[in-house]
Amino acid sequence: MTLETTLESFFAAKAPLAAGEGVLVAFSGGMDSSAVLWGMVGVAGRRGWRVHAAHLDHGMDAGSAVRAAAAARTAEELGVPFLQERREVKRLRRAGESWEEAARRVRYAFLEEMRAAVGARWVATAHHRDDQAETVLVRIRQGSGVTGLGGIRPVQGRLVRPLLGVPRALLVEAVRAAGVEALDDPTNRDLAAARNLVRHRLLPALAAADPEVAARLARLASAAQRAEGAIARRLAPLLDGAAVAPGGLAVRAEELFALPDALLPFALAALHRRAGAPHPPGGAARRELLRQLARGAGVGCDCGRGWRWERRRELLVLRRAAPAAPPRPPSAFAYTLDAPAHPARRPPGSPGPTSR
Repeated sequence: MTLETTLESFFAAKAPLAAGEGVLVAFSGGMDSSAVLWGMVGVAGRRGWRVHAAHLDHGMDAGSAVRAAAAARTAEELGVPFLQERREVKRLRRAGESWEEAARRVRYAFLEEMRAAVGARWVATAHHRDDQAETVLVRIRQGSGVTGLGGIRPVQGRLVRPLLGVPRALLVEAVRAAGVEALDDPTNRDLAAARNLVRHRLLPALAAADPEVAARLARLASAAQRAEGAIARRLAPLLDGAAVAPGGLAVRAEELFALPDALLPFALAALHRRAGAPHPPGGAARRELLRQLARGAGVGCDCGRGWRWERRRELLVLRRAAPAAPPRPPSAFAYTLDAPAHPARRPPGSPGPTSR
């Protein structure tokens, strides 16, 4: 199957796109995104789709502006409208964020803004099978569960990854055959980044012993995604019955207890997502909650990030804890000072200096 037929099949099966509708390609100018952009141009001509390219200059190295200009020239040669901005990750990075996390957040925010600006239906990224394998390895190192092992999703909101099942070697072959000049981003070789370490050291070492390791890891991701879907279907009655209100939700404790023990961590994580909590409860919080529930008494369990589980009769309530009240100013008080009056002004017979 060629690159273009793969793209056509993907959009036909997973991300419907009618004639006249648009796709915004996240275009770094590198080998992978060049493959997506080149392939989309060919398919769009036959299907009547609109294609735009969007490039974000992260300002993370001295050559980023030069690469942005080169990406603009490539897009022009392919006849694709080009959108470009510079947003310096160093300045926009949040406290506690890694460079990778900050760059990813800034990039996806930019892509969504550009998608809305041009009225495109989808944002297409260049993730491929090797990226999926790397993601699974990163998640294994982090100790992820089923959801983490599912890796990159082919469709996630308005984001689509049409070449997720394609090995990178096929992308390289297509770009070279098309005569498209791809760029090299030196930040992709920085081994201080966890993904780069996996890409350049761990995965090649594994592939030397097993050339099919990337394909096996991609299959593991697909199996985890299927398992996650089955779990979601099993938990649907519990989630549908949860009473959601601003700042939390409530669920019947007996319905939670009716689940198999193996599903309880997934149920709690899903309830946290439904309530709007940014993260599921950690292992220690989950164990403490289940211990308190098993006692049959009251429940009061902090889950981190300001969220708390409480028992209210037959209901188990997850709520955002009220913010601590600001400290009250100290009460008014008086000092006692000796302030003798001027002798000439003291009334006759009055007592000596006093204070209150």
